[in-house]
Amino acid sequence: MAKLNTILIAGLVDLSGKILHYYAIPDNTVGLPKPPFKVTHTAGTGFYNVEFLGEVFTEAPGPVVTATIYGQPVFGDGTNTKDNAIVVDLKRSYARIKTGDSEGNASDRSFFFTAVGTYEVGISFSADSS
Repeated sequence: MAKLNTILIAGLVDLSGKILHYYAIPDNTVGLPKPPFKVTHTAGTGFYNVEFLGEVFTEAPGPVVTATIYGQPVFGDGTNTKDNAIVVDLKRSYARIKTGDSEGNASDRSFFFTAVGTYEVGISFSADSS
């Protein structure tokens, strides 16, 4: 049986879909692409596809996502709790994120996510995740 280790991948993404910061723990995972994910987004939709590169996870990871106010003005005491982000689809190779405004409507927002899962020790990651 293959030996599995835990891996955490996290990222801060701005409302245009640009990766601002990323993390992988352990960060010495041999061959793991940097950044270990890419983001695609169509402006104005509130939907973002986060593709995990290199087939890093052995199965769908456990994700957590939240909208952020990175680069956006804060009014009053902060944002409405409906101004947030959710995971609407999840597979081993990707997570689909939906962000919304304070009325609950789909709207482009910056967000932070973490994905925790397992990877097989000793495998060589592939940059091609197709």
